[in-house]
Amino acid sequence: KLNDGDWVNKVGELEQAKKESQGSEKTIAKNDRGYKNLFDNAMVGIVISNLEGRIIQTNKAMCEISGYTYEEVLKMKAEDVYLYPEDRSKVIKKIIKYGFVKDYQVQLKNKKGKGYWASFTTKKIIHEGKEAFISSIIDINIRKNYEEGLKEIAFEELYQFGQQFFDAIVIKLYRVLNADYTFIGELTKNKKAVQTLSICIDGKIAENFTYDLSDTPCENVVGQSVCSYPKDVAKLFSKDKLLYQMGVEGYVGVPLFNKKNDPAGILVALYRTPVENISFAESFLQLVATRAAVEIERTHMEEVLRISENRFRDISLSLADWIWETDEDSKFTYISQSIKDALGYSPEELIGKTPFDLMPEDESI
Repeated sequence: KLNDGDWVNKVGELEQAKKESQGSEKTIAKNDRGYKNLFDNAMVGIVISNLEGRIIQTNKAMCEISGYTYEEVLKMKAEDVYLYPEDRSKVIKKIIKYGFVKDYQVQLKNKKGKGYWASFTTKKIIHEGKEAFISSIIDINIRKNYEEGLKEIAFEELYQFGQQFFDAIVIKLYRVLNADYTFIGELTKNKKAVQTLSICIDGKIAENFTYDLSDTPCENVVGQSVCSYPKDVAKLFSKDKLLYQMGVEGYVGVPLFNKKNDPAGILVALYRTPVENISFAESFLQLVATRAAVEIERTHMEEVLRISENRFRDISLSLADWIWETDEDSKFTYISQSIKDALGYSPEELIGKTPFDLMPEDESI
């Protein structure tokens, strides 16, 4: 097995061997075959460019990574490969200073114009008698997106709650998964429909809605397991008119469970085109699902507590007797409004004081 840097070194050695074997046609042919075999079948993308930046050779792996054909790559300049052309200047400066660049992480650009993260190793070689640069490229986009996504999700876990959390999560999922739609929803009481808590369409929060689960891909997810359709999901679920209206092609959904392990909701990413990295989308949604389910349950508990507090407040207001609560230091933490009729004080005046503060000085000792 050869790692990123090894591919560059091995190809460079073969180039040098070709140059030094001028005395033997048999040796030259052997080295040519070895060079071509290694170059064409390398598991990493390889690009050779001249000192002016013109790409003069590439391999199959690079074409697969970038989406360009072999002929298209050879018409490009090295700077065209970068998402940000100025990054190439940084690479050149490092080569001039150190003689090579190893495992440099940079964003490159594919044929669709989208950026992707790559691990970049470059050094100088002699190619066909002239100085040139040879670079190996490993697509680390999935790994990088996973790392960046984890950082962003962790931030939301620490500082966002309730609706802010739900909105932030669907936007982050939209970006990390490169999806067109993302949403989080909870089951209705009859368990036959889902009410979205937040939905992101093309990077923006949209209005929530309720939809029936019957004859939808979500029906196969709720309370069960991860369910994904890399393509043709609208055709497979022809009765789901919403998929057709939204132009959905790919689907990935994961179930949400409460602490009792009962079905609570669903987390979904939808695509207008076939899903390229289905396994990454599945694993990342599963990672976020636990935190999302916890937040749904927390908001429900918060709502129950709010209703309980309102009910207690209504009861206390309806009673002629005054009601109070104290902490472990006997300080008032709650006093009903009826205290004003009984003693003439407003509740605000007595919060933080103790019952002893209301007694005559000789009795409070």
